[in-house]
Amino acid sequence: MISWKILALLLGLVVSAGIHLRYIRPYRLSPRAGTAAYLGLLICCLGICFGDFSFQSLTGELLFPWWQRLFYFLFVLILTIFWITLLADLILGLPCCLWRRSRVFYWQSPRVRIVLLSLALGITCWGQYEGLKLPEIRKITLASSRISRPLTVALVTDLHINRLSDPDRIRRVVRRINRLDPDLTVLAGDILDDQIGLIRDLARPLGKLKAHRGVFFTTGNHEFYHSHLDAGDLMTKLGIQVLDNRGRRIRKDVFLGGIPDLKASRRHGERADPRKALKSSRKSQYRILISHEPYPLKGADLVLSGHTHGGQFFPFQIPAWLKNGGLLAGLYEMPSGQRIIVSRGAGTWGPAFRIFAPGDILLITLLPENNR
Repeated sequence: MISWKILALLLGLVVSAGIHLRYIRPYRLSPRAGTAAYLGLLICCLGICFGDFSFQSLTGELLFPWWQRLFYFLFVLILTIFWITLLADLILGLPCCLWRRSRVFYWQSPRVRIVLLSLALGITCWGQYEGLKLPEIRKITLASSRISRPLTVALVTDLHINRLSDPDRIRRVVRRINRLDPDLTVLAGDILDDQIGLIRDLARPLGKLKAHRGVFFTTGNHEFYHSHLDAGDLMTKLGIQVLDNRGRRIRKDVFLGGIPDLKASRRHGERADPRKALKSSRKSQYRILISHEPYPLKGADLVLSGHTHGGQFFPFQIPAWLKNGGLLAGLYEMPSGQRIIVSRGAGTWGPAFRIFAPGDILLITLLPENNR
């Protein structure tokens, strides 16, 4: 599998070249100044790499949070300038080529470049606000003949608690979940995203999650990156039940199973086993399966997932949609009758930005079919 850092480098080369061609080259700088400008753009494009925790030892603990925020902001800003300019050139620039006067105005006027840069800066600042604010509550209602009475499930994914997470935000997310008063709270992976020893105190508010019939957790790919065993131990100590290839009878009519991340578990010498997770269920029960990655899985009536972040910020909705087989965010009905629900996540990975992909906590209400 190609490293995400290699992909970031390739993206950076393309984006830097595009912005240099559109915004720097018209000023006819000297070769040395032009090269310096291109390298500066490339460094900004690689901001997602420079924000990695491996740079903490270089910058020091006090400086690193500001270092990370700066490079993440520059990364999103440069990317936003690129796609806004690309869209404007396709929608406005190409038609302007038909008339000489409008062609000169659009492609050579500094005012057009200033408008596009200002628009990109505004969208980037809005995206940071969206990334830092509390996730919104989205409600989904489903009906099934196997459900005898209403059941509510709070689905929380991709909180990505790490050493720089805001402890107050984590506490406020927990309070927001508890105010929903769900029957079940499901933490569907990528809740913890750092060395467990460094985030033990930050994760402690998760122990205050309340649900009438229990709080459940399955591991995502990011728990595997650091230590899924330590993550599971911490969740257990916090009173949260870990359902990796396990299942629980919730009610006479409802069974809940869970599996670890499908791909990451294989890479770490384990195997997600949906059959094992649902082994104790009965055919008459409504079977819910927690799987961090969205994927149609045999034996379940409903699959609860996250992982995609809804793309997190534009234009990553496109590769996220392609990579996950069209399962990006929301409710999906499979030809088999199975339903898959994908959350955009309550947190962010890497840059704390969300553009056209607001974070969410899903409140799923399951009703008897005749009561819908």
